[in-house]
Amino acid sequence: MEAKWYTVKVQSNREKIVSERLKMEMSRSGSSINIVVPMEKVYFAKNGKKVHRDKITYPGYIFIETSSVSTLQEVLKNVPGNSGILKSRDGQPSLLKQSEINKLIDDVNKPEVDIDIY
Repeated sequence: MEAKWYTVKVQSNREKIVSERLKMEMSRSGSSINIVVPMEKVYFAKNGKKVHRDKITYPGYIFIETSSVSTLQEVLKNVPGNSGILKSRDGQPSLLKQSEINKLIDDVNKPEVDIDIY
């Protein structure tokens, strides 16, 4: 069965925790999974020093590639902090195209903008 991309709605600021828990639970069930949480580094000045932090590009969403959507739905029931897979109007899980995922990844991998600290 071919792996497809799905969007999972999660609570804001819990994207990393939910994705780590999903990886762990899906590996226990023997299913393969690929999770993308798009982040970018944001640089700013703090106490005269240049520091950075990771900023989540799409807060409240994680993107998952799996060939077993039924297993994913079962595992999501046991992982706190998510609202499930986004669905279309007819109630079926909404799919993402590979080109859309590639655009997400390319947007995150753009060259970083540097700031000067005086």
